[in-house]
Amino acid sequence: SSNIKINTTQEFINSFKGNVSVGTIVETLGYTTVGDGGGAEWKKSSTTGQTPSRTPAQLANGLLNDGSGNQWQLLAKNNTVSAKAFGVVADGITDDIAPCNAAGVTNYVIDIIGLSIYITGKVNFKYLKGGTVKNSKFIVDGAFNLADDAIIRLTVNDGSYIEGGIGVECFQPDVSTRAEVIQYPWALDFQSLSRVTIGHFRCSGTWNGVNALGNTGGTKIDTLEIGALNEGLNIDGALDFWHATTLHFWPFGFTLLPNVLNDIYYDATTIGARIGKCDGLDIKTISTFRTKIITEAGTGIGPFGNIGALQLDGSYSVLEFGAGHVSIASLYSTSGNDNDRAVVCTGGELNIATHDTTPFVNSVTTIPCVECNGGVLSMGVGVTRASMVNAPNFQCTSGKMVLMPTEFLGGLNTNRTIGFINQAGGRFTLVKPRFRDIGSGSGNALTVSASTWSSIDVDAWLGWDYSIPATLGTTTYNLSKVKSSTPTISFDTAGDFVPTYTTNTCSYVIKDNYIDFNLSLTFNTNAYTTTAGAMRIELNIPHVSGATVGVNMVEMSNVVFGANQQFNPIIENTVSRLRMRTSQTGAVNGNFGASNIPASTTGIALRISGRYIAA
Repeated sequence: SSNIKINTTQEFINSFKGNVSVGTIVETLGYTTVGDGGGAEWKKSSTTGQTPSRTPAQLANGLLNDGSGNQWQLLAKNNTVSAKAFGVVADGITDDIAPCNAAGVTNYVIDIIGLSIYITGKVNFKYLKGGTVKNSKFIVDGAFNLADDAIIRLTVNDGSYIEGGIGVECFQPDVSTRAEVIQYPWALDFQSLSRVTIGHFRCSGTWNGVNALGNTGGTKIDTLEIGALNEGLNIDGALDFWHATTLHFWPFGFTLLPNVLNDIYYDATTIGARIGKCDGLDIKTISTFRTKIITEAGTGIGPFGNIGALQLDGSYSVLEFGAGHVSIASLYSTSGNDNDRAVVCTGGELNIATHDTTPFVNSVTTIPCVECNGGVLSMGVGVTRASMVNAPNFQCTSGKMVLMPTEFLGGLNTNRTIGFINQAGGRFTLVKPRFRDIGSGSGNALTVSASTWSSIDVDAWLGWDYSIPATLGTTTYNLSKVKSSTPTISFDTAGDFVPTYTTNTCSYVIKDNYIDFNLSLTFNTNAYTTTAGAMRIELNIPHVSGATVGVNMVEMSNVVFGANQQFNPIIENTVSRLRMRTSQTGAVNGNFGASNIPASTTGIALRISGRYIAA
């Protein structure tokens, strides 16, 4: 218990000259006035003969000198003491930088619950305790020293923490360009500090949010709420797990500044989080509004770890995945702008277990909503709502992309110029998407322009078409849709052969790299005389290069046969073209040619069924 009571710490410093023994305890009832929250207990040390009347802010280390030059040590209950005991005024006007830094060098937990502390430069703390982010905060404005590297700097490796809620509120003028805003330093800096613990931290109106560069492994965060115009969070160099429950990037501090909000925060360049090397990323939820999430190699090869839920809300909320190995349990994305996307993968390995994307409705953009343009992107089961008629919802441009069963809820009655799904390159695995019925619309649900070591499996088209290369290449297709082509008949040297068709149709379906077709040709010949070479039927259907074929002649009418001749259709293995060979007593003796197709003849008919089989 205290031996002596004095009204205020300021009175104690200025005028106390009592001749008391070492170990005596003085209790003050306030710092400047009684009841102002700055009262504390002070214990007399054995140090004497100091400069009289020195404040805690002048001496630091929780010390003061009384009017006689005796030195007193601050006592703390449960190792926690109010920042006001060091002379913090917390009126939102007085610059409290000196008493804050005096408090911060002690080993005490500095309590700022209920305080609004104005500062004009960086403050350093080992341990902070707050209440809520609104009632326990630091306030900065244009007077802040922008040469400083942070607003709040934590200082203890393997142990600094923020208990409860702490806020940083930064003033910004309502301007329209990034050059005009106040570019404050990092609101919170724990660069190269391991095992930092943070309860709830919010920064609003700032330029940069939280600096977690260097080895910040072992970090444990409950909630970060970041309103930053440039970069909200930067992680790069963590050599151990980096745990966070909630990361929330939103325009905190900007909603009442319409110019800053619309012209700067919403300009598609604001970054929520930039994540480089991190050897154990463990984030339960990331929620971002109109800001990017970026992964990159940084000082290593990017992050390794997991994200439970990633919510990309609003235009330009995009995951730009450039490096690392990350699994995301669920992804949700919405957009309200034409030139926008949800996910673009350019490197690393990204696995998204479930996904729900809503591109801008009736968009005229040509930018895909989700794109793999390098690395590996695996998308599990999911749903996509809106439809962009000139851009795919999902596109593989390069790298490797997997799209598991996905429900397409948009697209009814639309006229598409490109598929909901597009393979422009890379290696693509597509498994049984479910499209919305076509209604009165038109176009392709699937477009493929590069058939390279991919697997495409679609069994429900609901009226939509598809477009694939004429040569199927090394891709395995299972498209389960009967399509038609218009076959034609000609000769190696067409000459004056001009047939008139009454029927020329070919239906085909592609399943497991088999292409089954049924050909029907009925035509009349003119009085041709200059035609030469082998007859050929151009099927005009996709072709498996290097394939074998099984072909059946179903019907042949009004052609000329030699004695004991038989006819055997064969396929060229470079184009979708049928030739017919003639054989006699089992021996091939030539090509089916002009001598077999009589001139000036009506009703010549060929009906053939067959199957391409990949070699």
